[in-house]
Parts: sequence; C-alpha cells; structure tokens
Amino acid sequence: MTLRERIAYTRTIYKLSQTNVADALGVSRNYISMIENNNGNVGATQERLEEILNIIYKLGEEKKKGRLQDVLNDLKTINKNKNKEYKGR
Repeated sequence: MTLRERIAYTRTIYKLSQTNVADALGVSRNYISMIENNNGNVGATQERLEEILNIIYKLGEEKKKGRLQDVLNDLKTINKNKNKEYKGR
C-alpha cells in the first residue's frame, strides 16, 4: 500500500472528511483529494505525505475522545498565524 493509499484508507477508517484534514493542514480540500487519488500535478514529497498521514492519526485519535472540533479550531488558528507571519516577510 502506498502512502497516498494509506492516507485515504486511514482517513476513511477514522471517518474524517477531506475537509477536516484540509482545514487542519491549512490547504484546500481539492489538494487532499488530488493527494489521495494521485492525480493532477501534486508534487508532494515523502515528508509531506508522512505529515498528512500523521495529522490524520492525530485528528482521528482526538475524534475518539470527542475533541475533534477543539483540535481543528486550534490548528486553524495556528495556520492563520503562520500565514500572517509568512506574508509579513
């Protein structure tokens, strides 16, 4: 099983949407779809694919604890701050 297949499979097992994962990473849902389906010109590195898989594990485990929305809100805030810092350079 490839990393891209593991991303889709793990996300499905945890019953997470592509939107949940995209929001946590600060990317579009379409990007996650292209990653999972290996289509388009998405040149994701092995490191990036592992990062996506790790965030899915984290979200899934937090969802089991009933904390998914709290974690998503925290990650959205972190991503917004990162984007502000990046634009300020």
